[in-house]
Amino acid sequence: MGVLDEGVKVIKRVKALSNDPLKPRHHVIYVITSEEPKIIKVKYVRGYEMGK
Repeated sequence: MGVLDEGVKVIKRVKALSNDPLKPRHHVIYVITSEEPKIIKVKYVRGYEMGK
């Protein structure tokens, strides 16, 4: 995840949901904090699915 603003702190938390090496499943949480209000854009890819 790229952060373009120095005043933004990002914490990534990952939890494995399965140990299957062919189709691993994870639960990922990004905590984004800032001293000032910000507008953020998020893009994700999951398998063949994409979203913003």
